[in-house]
Amino acid sequence: MWRCESDAPVTFAIANLFNWQNDHVELIREQFGELRSLLQGPPAQQTWQNLCAMLEQWDEETFGEVALSYALDHLRRWDDAIRRAPRKWLDRARAGKPPIFLRLARSVDLHQSGISDDELSALARIPAMRHIRWLDVSRNWVRADGARQLATSPHLVGLRALDLSYNQIGDRGLAALGHAASLHGLRSLHVARNDISHSGLARLARAPFIQSLRHLDLSANWLRRDAGKLLSGCPFEQLERLSLSGNQLGDEGVRPLLEGNSSLQHLRVLELRRNDIGPTGAQYLAWLTPHNQLEELYLEGNRLGNQGVRFLTESSRLGHLRVLELTSNDLRDEAMWALADAPHLESLRTLDLGRNWLTAQGATILASARGLDTLEELSLAANQLANAGAIALSSWSALRHIKVLDLRHNDLEAGAMQALAERAPFESLHTLFLDNNPLGDRGVAILAGGLSPLGTLSLENTSIGDDAIEALVASAAIENIRALNLRHNDLTDHSAAMLARCEHLSRIEELDLRYNRITGRGALILANSPHLPEHIRASWHGRL
Repeated sequence: MWRCESDAPVTFAIANLFNWQNDHVELIREQFGELRSLLQGPPAQQTWQNLCAMLEQWDEETFGEVALSYALDHLRRWDDAIRRAPRKWLDRARAGKPPIFLRLARSVDLHQSGISDDELSALARIPAMRHIRWLDVSRNWVRADGARQLATSPHLVGLRALDLSYNQIGDRGLAALGHAASLHGLRSLHVARNDISHSGLARLARAPFIQSLRHLDLSANWLRRDAGKLLSGCPFEQLERLSLSGNQLGDEGVRPLLEGNSSLQHLRVLELRRNDIGPTGAQYLAWLTPHNQLEELYLEGNRLGNQGVRFLTESSRLGHLRVLELTSNDLRDEAMWALADAPHLESLRTLDLGRNWLTAQGATILASARGLDTLEELSLAANQLANAGAIALSSWSALRHIKVLDLRHNDLEAGAMQALAERAPFESLHTLFLDNNPLGDRGVAILAGGLSPLGTLSLENTSIGDDAIEALVASAAIENIRALNLRHNDLTDHSAAMLARCEHLSRIEELDLRYNRITGRGALILANSPHLPEHIRASWHGRL
């Protein structure tokens, strides 16, 4: 039998072991305290990132399972999109050494990461992917084979949202997804711009997840008028959002999509931007939209014209609309009568009339509207209002509830600002876009002096200099500012110094001063400001 000649070495070894255990217990206690403190905060992306960074420093073998169980219990109330797997964890998993904490993640964001079919195949083979609910591989190099690897993976049974937009999966890739039994729980599928034609769409109609799908995005593919008929045959039972923008449905593609399609009874959002839809298509939308449930309708870049708008506004089937986008539809002033007299738009909250041909006359007609008092967001960007249009608009009672107002590209000058500041009944205005108008220093000074605190103010390319900034920082308009855009103006280091001294900018999240005459000296002043948040000051180090 082995016998120690002295008890001293044994005693020393036991003492060291005891001290090591005590130190280890203390370390565990300290780390769990940090974990507990972190998870007591509200769900947020930054909190999740801090959590991941903390766990990467832990010894997984010693107390990984305990930490994992504790974190899972606290994270179950968090939104899946927040719980994004760090790229380091995914790289380890693809190398065959998945970290135990990968089981905490619920989403994988590989948007615009150069992912190929082979890399996607390796990702799909990771067992921990069974915990993933949200997978974004948009804007990569995924082809039909990559889509097939996702479809045949046994580990994606928990997937609820899949974004493959802006890849090249084509009809074969979409057909593979349509045959995937493991994707039966899919609720959201995005396959915008993937070279999909009617052939792939026909196979999608037989997918096992089609009945439970709530959001389908088929934008920017090769779908023509027959796509409406194919989609009308899909057994949608829960579809709430359908995105078909950037295709070529035309008027005759809209009709079969809606006519007698009881499977779209839950549709809330319909996107038909840039689909060559004219007045006849607008008439189909007005009278064939099923079950009177549509809340958001996006029609940018079509050719509705004045008659098309009248068809839409006269329909009781669109009485629940909250968002109506009519951007770039060749609208003239006469179309505003249809909106002003609309009998069924009591629920409308957002109206976009940008990039049309509206003048001061159209603004005068709109200001006479009596059925749009619920509006909260209004865009008249890129029209031809000029000062007279802004003056006419300023008397509109509906401006009382407006939170977001977009008047970019309308040739507005100081006179228009005076009318808005003195006459407009703003009570709720939070966001104001005035870019690309020749306001000048006087215009901004007048406006700032008459407005209540704003959250967002955009003054890009408005011909302003230091005098405008002096008036702005002294006004109430800047007291609660979160985003301030001052690009493409004539600001100097003096403006930088005034902004750096402004105590009201302590809450600011975005400050854009690019393309001015601010030098390195002005950038240094901003970087040393005691009032600007750290991330704003840091962005100005070394800037010219």
